[in-house]
Formats: sequence, C-alpha cells, structure tokens
Amino acid sequence: MNTVLHQLQIHIHKTDSSSEMFVQNEEGPIKHILREFQPDCIFNRDRIVIVGRHSLTCLPVSRLARMDLVSEQLTDWIFPPNLVNAVELSEMEFRALVRNPELRDQWNQTHPQDVSVIIFLEVEMAGQAPVFLVMEIASKESGNQLDTLSAVFSGRALCFRMRNGGVAALNLAHLTRVTLFPGSSQAPLEAWPAERSQNSRLKEFTRTLNHLGEPPSAAQAVGTAAG
Repeated sequence: MNTVLHQLQIHIHKTDSSSEMFVQNEEGPIKHILREFQPDCIFNRDRIVIVGRHSLTCLPVSRLARMDLVSEQLTDWIFPPNLVNAVELSEMEFRALVRNPELRDQWNQTHPQDVSVIIFLEVEMAGQAPVFLVMEIASKESGNQLDTLSAVFSGRALCFRMRNGGVAALNLAHLTRVTLFPGSSQAPLEAWPAERSQNSRLKEFTRTLNHLGEPPSAAQAVGTAAG
C-alpha cells in the first residue's frame, strides 16, 4: 500500500454492547497494524493485544462481536477468496433495494454466463444493531442461496467495507441471525414457511437509525459492489 495514512482508528465492539476505540497517528505503526489485520482470520486467535505508550490492553476474542478499522485512505483492501466485494448499506437503502420490482425480476432469471451474483444480507450479532450489506459473490460459490450462505459463513469472520470509508470484520461465533435476499427456491425440508413480523422490523429500523449517518445513494452502493 503506497498511500500515506495519517490516522487509523480501531473500534472494538463487544458482545455486551460496549465498545472501545484506539488511535494511531504514525504511518509506520499503521502499516504494521494493517499487515496484522487479516479480516477473514482476525478472530482465529485467543486475544487481541493493543500496546500504547504507557499501557497494554488484552481483549479476549470470545467477547468480541466486531472489529472496525476506520481510515479514509483504506482503498486497497483485499477481500477473502469467496468475496468479490461487500458494502454496508443503510436500512432505508436496503429495504428499497430488496423491494425493487426490477431486482426481483432479475432474481427470477438465471444467467449461466454470469461470473458473479449480487445478494443482500441482513446480519445480526450479539449485542449489536443489525448490519445491512450488499455483496458480490463469485458464481462458483453460489449454486443456490443455501450454497451462498454456506460459502459466506464458512469461516470465523464476515468482512465488508463500511459507510465511513473503513473496513469491518464480524465475529461469526456471535452471529444471532442472518436473512438473505433473494430467498431460496430450494428450501430444506425442515424449513418453516412463515414471514417475519413487521413489528420486529420496525424495532430494528428505529435502533439502526441511531447508529448510521447520512447514507449515499442506493445506486452508488450497488455500483460499488458490482464494480
């Protein structure tokens, strides 16, 4: 990475809903942190250790729900092999897109020549507000929606680009719910046919508004994922 990084913030989100932030302003240590931050395996350790000038902080991974690296210059981040791209959306963008008639028509069509597919995920972690994502998955990983879920959630972490220019990793050991759009046409035999209550979605919507800032346009979000 040749870009000069002037500041890096590390946001640690815990399963009890508390959080901590650490800041680094020197380019050398920032590059060291970025080399150590492998999003798809960052939670494959017992603890995260952060050393300050006069302190040492140990954070048990078993208590962490999410880790963010926040910097406007994080542009060259590489995704794990099964992901082409993943971008955070606001809930309003997310709901508008999954209800878009044109998108629904595309979901009902098959395109064997496509090298990737775009899906939408609503992800809930212990102690955290829901996260809304648009993701581009390599088509060989997406034979159907159930295969897609298996591919995306096969590791310890789920990685995506954040709305504020940073990158994030969710600790899948603390995943409490995931909803995939479009739905599956090949549901397992044990699946229960039912729709989510609108009351549940309203509560999530109100909670999410308290965590998100001014959103970009939905077209920009999808364009970024497709690019």
